[in-house]
Amino acid sequence: MSEVGQMLRCRRKERGITLKDIEGALSIRVKYLEALENGDYSIIPGEVYVKGFLRNYAGFLGLNAEEMIKLYKEESQPPVVPAEGEKEKQESASELKPRKGSGRSFGLGTVASLLVAAIGAFFLYTSLTNKVPPETAEVPPAGKTPAPAAPSAPPAQNTVIPAAQGITLAVKATADCWVMVVTDGTENFEGLLHSGDTKTWQAKNKVEITVGNAGGIQIIYNEQPQAPLGVNGEVAHRVYTLRQ
Repeated sequence: MSEVGQMLRCRRKERGITLKDIEGALSIRVKYLEALENGDYSIIPGEVYVKGFLRNYAGFLGLNAEEMIKLYKEESQPPVVPAEGEKEKQESASELKPRKGSGRSFGLGTVASLLVAAIGAFFLYTSLTNKVPPETAEVPPAGKTPAPAAPSAPPAQNTVIPAAQGITLAVKATADCWVMVVTDGTENFEGLLHSGDTKTWQAKNKVEITVGNAGGIQIIYNEQPQAPLGVNGEVAHRVYTLRQ
């Protein structure tokens, strides 16, 4: 059992609360609550749900939710283990380095070759440039002056077309429900909505919503009521995009 799970289970038993009680209060299924206490996160559908369930469960028990999330991250990240044989690879690489004597002679020869090539290239470039006649500017005939250039026309003004109306998503909770909302790729809200709470979000192109109790909320998209996302206790995820 993980340290996170031990802390959750101990606090729950201290308060004399059953998993069924918490399921009714938070609309999180018992099997997910058991998974949190056992440290078996594989049965929870995605890390975002793990964090959301853990934050709500810890807050319900009076624990510091952010500290519990931090501890979960530390437990879920495997320790960095140095690659085996790394030391042997470094030693083998050092053995392949050339000796001082051979390296010096090779370096001097290379420098001399490059110097000769550079001198030859310089003389070749000088001989070629001396043969090119200088450019002469075109002089107008005597008594004539060049006509002034016609003034350039001002740039065309672009017609600004108003952008299409964005997205307005209203959510009303009919039961306690964990909700996370992402607008245009940015996380905008994550928390617990209680029965009767109403929240509204706006976006230019896209709104993503994830809920832990699909039967406990009502969604209105651009003033149009939407079908239920699911049944009570079901985790659901929906994406609403701008309709052309």
